[in-house]
Amino acid sequence: MNLKVFYHPECALQKCKDILHKLTLGTEYSFNYNLCPDPKSLEAGSLYLDKLDQLVFVGEENQKPIVFSWEKALQFWSRESYSFKKTPLLKALGVKEGDHVVDATCGTGMDSAFLLHAGLQVTAYERFFPTYLLLQYSFLYEKQQKSLSENLPLKIIFGDYATNDDQWECPVFYDPMYDDGSKRKAKTNKEMSLFHKLLKDTEDDSEKAAQLLREKTKRLVIKRAPKGELLLKGPNSQWKSKSVRFDLYI
Repeated sequence: MNLKVFYHPECALQKCKDILHKLTLGTEYSFNYNLCPDPKSLEAGSLYLDKLDQLVFVGEENQKPIVFSWEKALQFWSRESYSFKKTPLLKALGVKEGDHVVDATCGTGMDSAFLLHAGLQVTAYERFFPTYLLLQYSFLYEKQQKSLSENLPLKIIFGDYATNDDQWECPVFYDPMYDDGSKRKAKTNKEMSLFHKLLKDTEDDSEKAAQLLREKTKRLVIKRAPKGELLLKGPNSQWKSKSVRFDLYI
């Protein structure tokens, strides 16, 4: 499958191509590169290499592009002042520093970054290939730029953990993203609104995916709205904060 990638004339194209080539090895994807000085002329959601060599999703009219940065995500969590050991997610996962966790739906990478900052080893799955590209490209590019540690314990896998043959003994974290279990529709910022539109056709039956995950892991944690409906019946425990709830199944 051939994907169009547009690029700014000032980007280091060959360096960017080298990174992207690594990400297609073993997949059915390849790239067609097209010069485009002005990304405003492109359709929202197009893949674009900007003059800073970042791979981005072009935003909708008058919106900034969607940029994934592991460095910035880790910096965000480092500014938070609360105790990581007391956070509901880590309590639900039942982990200690150095343990391994699977993030079954990486998405924007913010939850994976939180887990990394808490000192965990993370394997993150992303099944929408363009999103996987942005996540993995940022990871490799920022390591090249020395803004990420070469030893950051993160592995990003293209695929659907719920339906593939991978099997992990460690806890699994699942964020349905589009179905938080609440009656009302959650408000999203403009960038996340575009992100949701791009992934709309790839949305799964959250309940079915959760059931598959429960069958293949000994400890599953599902993210929900504080008063959201259960995705699966009979959680063993629940941990809540003002903005989120984590349901534990063991």
